[in-house]
Amino acid sequence: VDDLFDLDGVLSDGEQLLDTFGLRYTTGSFRTLLPFRLALNMDFTLGNGWYTGFLVQQVNLPGFAPQFTAYGAKRLGERTLLGGELTAGGFGSVRLGSRVRHRFGERLWATLGCSHLPGLVVERTRGFGLQAGLTIGF
Repeated sequence: VDDLFDLDGVLSDGEQLLDTFGLRYTTGSFRTLLPFRLALNMDFTLGNGWYTGFLVQQVNLPGFAPQFTAYGAKRLGERTLLGGELTAGGFGSVRLGSRVRHRFGERLWATLGCSHLPGLVVERTRGFGLQAGLTIGF
């Protein structure tokens, strides 16, 4: 290279490289959406402790496709809820998950779930998620 500032087409875009070094920076404005989550959820009580529902959501993050979830749950006793879900879209393909939620007292809920159960037993499965949470009601 004869001239350090004559980088057009040698390494990358010369103007971009000069801008990165702060030698020929450009000013201007740009607009972009901040990350957000938009969701539509429908829950149904089927009776005798059974629940079901559907969730459609879109998250403004790169690579996230609209996500569709169908779920069901069964109440076990007065304080425990056991459920499963089938999800398609989002950052992955089809996933099968399960959750258990237990209420301690009147205002504390503990949740433990796995969003992709095959990830526990199938080595070639991509993705695995385990969630744990505490919720305090006021």
